Amino acid sequence: MRILTVVVCCAILICGFACTKSPTGPSIPFSHLTTEDVGAIDFVLHINVTPILRSSTPLRVSRDGQTIFTATAPIDTVVVDGGLLPKQTYTYQLMQEFNGNFVPADAPLVVTTLDTTSHNFTWQMDTLGVGNSSNLRDVAIISPTDVWAVGEIYTLDSTGHFIFPPYNAAHWNGSAWELLKIQTITYDGRIIVTPLTSIFAFSKSDIWISSDVGAVGRWNGLTWSSRWISERSGSIDKMWGSSDSNFYLVGSSGSLTHYDATRWQKLESGTTYDIQDIYGTRDSRSGKYKILAVASNIYTGEGPKVLEIDSGNVALLPDNGLPWSLHGLWSSSVYRNYIVGDGIFFKSYLNATTPWRALHFGLTTYYTNAVRGNASNDIVVVGAYGVTLHYNGSSWKNYQAETYINGSLFRVETQGNFVVAVGQVGNRAVVLRGYR
Repeated sequence: MRILTVVVCCAILICGFACTKSPTGPSIPFSHLTTEDVGAIDFVLHINVTPILRSSTPLRVSRDGQTIFTATAPIDTVVVDGGLLPKQTYTYQLMQEFNGNFVPADAPLVVTTLDTTSHNFTWQMDTLGVGNSSNLRDVAIISPTDVWAVGEIYTLDSTGHFIFPPYNAAHWNGSAWELLKIQTITYDGRIIVTPLTSIFAFSKSDIWISSDVGAVGRWNGLTWSSRWISERSGSIDKMWGSSDSNFYLVGSSGSLTHYDATRWQKLESGTTYDIQDIYGTRDSRSGKYKILAVASNIYTGEGPKVLEIDSGNVALLPDNGLPWSLHGLWSSSVYRNYIVGDGIFFKSYLNATTPWRALHFGLTTYYTNAVRGNASNDIVVVGAYGVTLHYNGSSWKNYQAETYINGSLFRVETQGNFVVAVGQVGNRAVVLRGYR
């Protein structure tokens, strides 16, 4: 069954005159149909009809000759045409009424859906540390032979005693993990080794970390530097940036901090809930990044909040349909947004009042902590008891029979045919690597 979702983004002001027409139809096609986003089983189309077209002119959009959408001018509308087949070519035509007949308003739009990606992953599990609540909290992939994970990893000395301070990072070189102690700075200028809370990498020579004492470190390919961040209201639990001039830190008590390559600035997030995750995606129309964050006090039953961050301003977006306990989010485009936690949820139009749509029924009953992907047809979700899910653009696959642990996977990253998730099993840190 084909699915059609329509959202009117904004109404164009009505102009009270008709455009000049030839005897056979409009002389100038003031209506335009373009592709906003392509999926494996759907398209996001944009209809733009300028005010020069007479108000109330009937419009149609057809797919391969079949009408899928009707409206009247003037409009500026986004249409999602769903229920399609992967790797198939479709022809769309925008038509407008003229003298009782529908005539083409723009050139035909020929679009091919994405192919599905393979579910054929091979999984390998590594454990690091030997006790005392060893865990890994975040991961960054440079390449399949260059992976960084951070947290706290306890080991024993030759006498069987725990080594203090513990390791706080691990580096994968393609064949083995090397444990590291990365130094960080405290509020009073002391240099210490302490557990690390998050990591973000732009390249192998530009890697950012945060520590549980509120400092940020940066690797330039040769050395680490560190700065204690006073411009915040809570801990630093996750980082994201489009560049080092558009970089964000989020954490407890609604803490939100921005870095513009010159200064750090504390932003008002509009919530005191813990901000669990942040992610941005580029809007193909405006060229700007649409940055989202999700906030939830997952241990006290308070939440949720969905935040949109734009040039230092924060807006709260509709959250109906979401539970209070949430932990991660990811977007493949401004029209494909996922939130995970006590379920898996999807929404196309964030400002619309329509509820977030639940995807987890029949897929998993376990709590999901993180979601990341390469594209709309290649998404990975991980969570409690090693639950690992993959969406290929058309279907989901659950690998938990292969990835089960008596613990939890907290974060995940993907890069092409490579997936890495990190977390904790018992009193050891755990890394799940997936190869396709």
